[in-house]
Amino acid sequence: MLLRSVSTRLLPLCRRNLPLAFPRRAFGLTPTPVPVFQRFTPRRPYSDTTARRLEEEGLPLPKSGPTKAALVGYAEAQWMDLAPRYLPAGWSTAWKDWDYLLTLFAYSPYFLRLPQIEMLVNVQYAIAGEVKPIAYNSDKDAVIFAVYSTEDPEYQSDAEQSDSEEGGGGSFSVEIFYLNYRTFSIYSFDAEHAPNVPPPQSIEELVDLMTGAESPESVPLYKLDPDPEGQAALDRILARDASVIPELQEKYLAYEPRPTTEAEEIPEQNEVERERKARLAEAIENTRRYIREAEDEFLAEQEETRKMKEQEGMEMAETQDEQQAYAEIRTALDDAKTKLREMEQVWNSRYAPDRI
Repeated sequence: MLLRSVSTRLLPLCRRNLPLAFPRRAFGLTPTPVPVFQRFTPRRPYSDTTARRLEEEGLPLPKSGPTKAALVGYAEAQWMDLAPRYLPAGWSTAWKDWDYLLTLFAYSPYFLRLPQIEMLVNVQYAIAGEVKPIAYNSDKDAVIFAVYSTEDPEYQSDAEQSDSEEGGGGSFSVEIFYLNYRTFSIYSFDAEHAPNVPPPQSIEELVDLMTGAESPESVPLYKLDPDPEGQAALDRILARDASVIPELQEKYLAYEPRPTTEAEEIPEQNEVERERKARLAEAIENTRRYIREAEDEFLAEQEETRKMKEQEGMEMAETQDEQQAYAEIRTALDDAKTKLREMEQVWNSRYAPDRI
């Protein structure tokens, strides 16, 4: 997955000059009041500056970056505050099952080893704050996420007003976005762009609007373009230009990334690939086992039915109910075999001559 695949085409409008283009500013959306001890620090969760806090909370930080177990633990502890009560079919908050958890949130195999979610959201699109996914849809290659920010001057008055009204301590703002993680396209709701859509009056309504849509274009959501300076900074990262580090700290990340060598960047790529290979091997083996067990059970059921009819002197022809039940079983088996062939093709194309 290469961030270079993102389009660099720029419209005259970019994020910083889209007045009232984002849900909170356009509609006065405010997050549900959260106790002070549950509020969030808008920093990269696995940076050196927060390593001690994460270790105290039981999230290991090996040299190669956070393990999947650590990321799942962090997600379940920190990403559920905006999780919808009800989700349409296809959407999920089961982060342990999300194939792109490591790809987006673990250390990347690029210079500086920034998580790709930071390279995309914080740097390329210049959206400041901590990214917290809300729900994902594997069929649509989509994830809806929130960005929590406490230091963006653009939102200071809104945040102060929210705290004054709710009586809360501290302040932060929340923005909601839709990301297609195959194309790296980011979308947001813009009232001017969707004049026929009743404006959401809460974050929950906005999430419902996004998850209920067939596609971001059907809402319609507004497709953002990369920030020109952020795109230039990303290009410098990919070109291994260490002079970009002070700019990253000042404008995009609020911490100083550590320069890395190519040798330090390779292990993470191998680790992610090993994880993908293991997951694919497990899926293939589980599917094969399901097919074997289902076929054995199907044959046993047919034989048992035949013997019972023989003992009772019944007609051996299948009844309508039996035909329907057998047809459903055969369809399920055919679907499983099709999926198995697809997974085996992926395995053979990526990992041959390794056998499974």
